[in-house]
Amino acid sequence: MHFKLESLAEMIVAVPTIGDKLYRADSVFRWRFRAPGSHHPFFWPKVSWSFDAETWKQMPGPKLYAVDVSDLRSPGVTEPTRAHLEELLKRDVLAPVCHDLYREAWHQRLSNPRSSLVPAVAAAEVGVKECVGVLVPDAEWLVETLASPPIERMLREYLPRLPAREKFSRGVLPPPEDIL
Repeated sequence: MHFKLESLAEMIVAVPTIGDKLYRADSVFRWRFRAPGSHHPFFWPKVSWSFDAETWKQMPGPKLYAVDVSDLRSPGVTEPTRAHLEELLKRDVLAPVCHDLYREAWHQRLSNPRSSLVPAVAAAEVGVKECVGVLVPDAEWLVETLASPPIERMLREYLPRLPAREKFSRGVLPPPEDIL
């Protein structure tokens, strides 16, 4: 009997409820503990089988489960870390969308450098809008609903006006020029 795995693009399929929980736990863990890793570390591979290597039949699934650990470096899970993660998950806290977008962009940076810029810029724009929504709750609807100016302008001109919780002696500063 022969077996074959489909291409990675074909392996990523709709994940059942247990998969949703795994994705959520992974996303929250990587966000809170700055752990690197693939945007899709879990996937359900499609496996086919054949008696003659010519006529292939799909294995019933998803029964097999795979984990992409190619970009995983363990941050060392301590008991306080585990308890903190468990508390976040019990409260249904989700990682901010900007963190998931950033992680996806970072994971693509070497294999698809040009394509990785799109989710990277989106991550920055969404992150600034989320920050404005937290710091200026009355402006949350505005920044989430309406088109925003270019991210560079928002960081240079609007960020210093926000009521930041922590400030430098000169107030809130925009990012340095080389980052802008």
